[in-house]
Amino acid sequence: MNSSHHWSYFAALEEDVESLSRFIHFSAANLGTYSIELARLLMASTQEVDVLFKQICAKHGDKSTKEPGYRNFFAKGDYAKIRSIEISAPRFGLTFKPYENWINQAPDWWTANNKVKHQRHTEFERASLGNVLSSLSGLLIANIYYANEEGTLQKDLVSLKLLSCKKLVRTNTMAFAATGFKVP
Repeated sequence: MNSSHHWSYFAALEEDVESLSRFIHFSAANLGTYSIELARLLMASTQEVDVLFKQICAKHGDKSTKEPGYRNFFAKGDYAKIRSIEISAPRFGLTFKPYENWINQAPDWWTANNKVKHQRHTEFERASLGNVLSSLSGLLIANIYYANEEGTLQKDLVSLKLLSCKKLVRTNTMAFAATGFKVP
């Protein structure tokens, strides 16, 4: 699958999440709201992150196929700066650093996905708006990394409707302005 297909999938998920703002006010007070639709979106976005990270690792000869392996891969060199990337939902005044604590454990939204997937009968409340927005933010970052790896970032970067990555500067090196981050 080429990176434009991954961007199309991201755009479809972002549109689905954005449509929820008609029914759930996106605010800090409502980040704990959960539902069946939020569960579907959490699982879809987290699983797409898994797909992208697996491909990025493979491109570098890393055979990781699960989150702990991806965490180890992204802890190296410039990749470690993934933890400082901030995504915002400017219309709602919300910001997310989906990989901020990705050091010794999975991101909270990744864990929430696994709990909802395997223990929905006891962990359903983890299918929350906050986890969905964080996983979608994580997917945006994963798409940026993947498209950069494929050399298609300038061509494939979609017009974002809900989320924003202000740090992304469209240059030949596709650098992030803040923290001197350069997409590896």
